[in-house]
Amino acid sequence: STQSTGRSQVAAMSSRDDRSDDESPRRRNRSRSPESRESKEARRAERRARRAAKLARKEARTAQRSALSVAAASKKPAASNTASSSTRSYAPPTQVSHDAPVVAMIEVVCNDRLGKKVRVKANVDDTIGDLKKIIAAQVGTRPDKIRLQKWTRVFKDHITLDDYEVHDGFNFELYYG
Repeated sequence: STQSTGRSQVAAMSSRDDRSDDESPRRRNRSRSPESRESKEARRAERRARRAAKLARKEARTAQRSALSVAAASKKPAASNTASSSTRSYAPPTQVSHDAPVVAMIEVVCNDRLGKKVRVKANVDDTIGDLKKIIAAQVGTRPDKIRLQKWTRVFKDHITLDDYEVHDGFNFELYYG
């Protein structure tokens, strides 16, 4: 029995030696033709171009949204004591002041992880307390019962969104308590 296993091992070794280098699977995977390298580089270049185009479209949409939100904020109807509540007239501003600073409007997402996810628009110079009032109006709870958090950081009411570096699309964790 030991002789038969020895013969089979010798036969297996000789069959491996008989194989040429071209048939070896390792050899096949290592050798790459220059055409495949060029096509790989071309695919990478196409991918980079698509990413750049996607980023440009995203920046254009963001700029358009911020322009629309600033325009909507500046077109608030003028309050008139003589007009009735059912007939409100819109008086466009006669002169636009370019000295006033433009405040960016952002949209933040508040998720309580219990099935309620609220999207809220706010100005960058609003405080967390102001944001809580807006969220409370949408959620239906009192603002003092809302706690905004991100991981372990609890956001305090008197600090502005800009101070916390809250950006457009920021996700808050919403807790009730």
